[in-house]
Amino acid sequence: MATASGPEANMRTNVTIEKPFVYGSAAIALNKAEITGPNTHRWTVYVRGLQNEDLSTYISKVSFQLHESFKDPIRGGRDDVGCLWG
Repeated sequence: MATASGPEANMRTNVTIEKPFVYGSAAIALNKAEITGPNTHRWTVYVRGLQNEDLSTYISKVSFQLHESFKDPIRGGRDDVGCLWG
């Protein structure tokens, strides 16, 4: 009888994990002195746990699709789990 050893011994297949999370956005209007170009707001989009817990154990990549008028309208990646700022 063969047995698994190493990291594979602890891996399970066909497992479903449910983890609630929150996603959304927030924007703050810039005052006239802060406006240096076409941007009129400072904004943040986010994905976070319900109690702000680290979700990197469950989520490896986050992508946000912005309006096509934005430069690089698809933002995110493996290093951006959590928040993106603009």
